[in-house]
Amino acid sequence: MDFSEYKYKLEMHCHSKPVSFCARCTVQEVAERYKALGYDGIVLTNHFNKSDCERRGEGLEKFVEGYIKDYRDLKEECEKLGIRVYLGMEIKFSNVNANEYLVYGVDEDDVRKAAEYLEGTHEDFYKGFKNDVNLIYQAHPFRQNMVPMPMDFLDGYEVFNMHPGHNSAPGIAAKYAAQFEGSLKIGGSDFHEPGREGMIALCTKILPGSSKELTDILKKQDFVFRLGDSIIIP
Repeated sequence: MDFSEYKYKLEMHCHSKPVSFCARCTVQEVAERYKALGYDGIVLTNHFNKSDCERRGEGLEKFVEGYIKDYRDLKEECEKLGIRVYLGMEIKFSNVNANEYLVYGVDEDDVRKAAEYLEGTHEDFYKGFKNDVNLIYQAHPFRQNMVPMPMDFLDGYEVFNMHPGHNSAPGIAAKYAAQFEGSLKIGGSDFHEPGREGMIALCTKILPGSSKELTDILKKQDFVFRLGDSIIIP
């Protein structure tokens, strides 16, 4: 296997302010920091849940449009720097548990549709939202207060969540995911704060030109992770 073929660096888990309350970087700062690290693409996976909407004192429709605006703004900033941006979500459902789910292969209309499921369960979401393009992973399934879910209503797991402020037990997550035949694996920095960008890169042979091209690569698992100078094969 020639690892040098996997030359395009993607961030799969990234947050920005003001959409994600816990984020400390604007989209301009996100773009600049990832440009400095030589990244080629970023999936913006801001938090998407009813409680954040309520904390803002906004209606759901306004929250959703603000969510989309942050994506558009990051895309505009990154285009100036030669970085591609893909729309994603880190979605959480009300009145169930603390679990969060990473969603890839979505567009702006999908985000609006996803808002209809926020008061339901992840099972409801998967049944109604899942299509031939998108992929739905459980984020950091072994972080404190999370409930690891079986594969019934998932495409896979975020086994390498490298947020340095949380113990997401990546070794246990990888072992758990391996027991499910066909489970897809993902990894990301879970970037929130300055200095914690680019903790792990997903590296591909080609730079995806669209969200669909990205999920096609994820389905084939045709990528490697770069963690510092180390390479991890999914």
